[in-house]
Amino acid sequence: MTQHVEIQGSDAPEYRIGGCAEDGRYPVTSPTGAEAGHIYRWHRAWYAVPAGQPDTTRTKHPDREAAAAHLCQALTSGIPSVAPAAAEPVSVPYLRGLKPTPSNLTNAARALARLAELAWEPLEGYPGADNRWRMRCFCGWTGTRWWSHLRGRNNDNTPRPENRTRAAFR
Repeated sequence: MTQHVEIQGSDAPEYRIGGCAEDGRYPVTSPTGAEAGHIYRWHRAWYAVPAGQPDTTRTKHPDREAAAAHLCQALTSGIPSVAPAAAEPVSVPYLRGLKPTPSNLTNAARALARLAELAWEPLEGYPGADNRWRMRCFCGWTGTRWWSHLRGRNNDNTPRPENRTRAAFR
């Protein structure tokens, strides 16, 4: 049975971690209610991004508490909440957050072709194999899936069963 333990005194955290958003990020606020930024997990590490900063300013931390504490410490130390103006990055419409390298473009093309075979409609650009990808099923369901869960394993591109084709639902 889990017990709720209320921490008091100097051991109390100086931040509050909000609920997980649909994109997998957790908002972090200070005790005064000021937005400190957001944290997220990526390949077993936790990253912290100050409010108003681009994801390229992220810092790596061993756990979510350390990432949230870093954000609140940055907030109290006066790190500016708005990033300096930078050159506009090159945007490729079917890549989300990935550089347009030949490998990423090839993987995105393969993923989009396979999604068409599986009757899934992507609602945003290809985020990479191990990241949430918003998509819609032909049955009307909308949510996030991981490409690594849909692509098959070890070059086994097994097609979906007959009862899961578009024709079976018409």
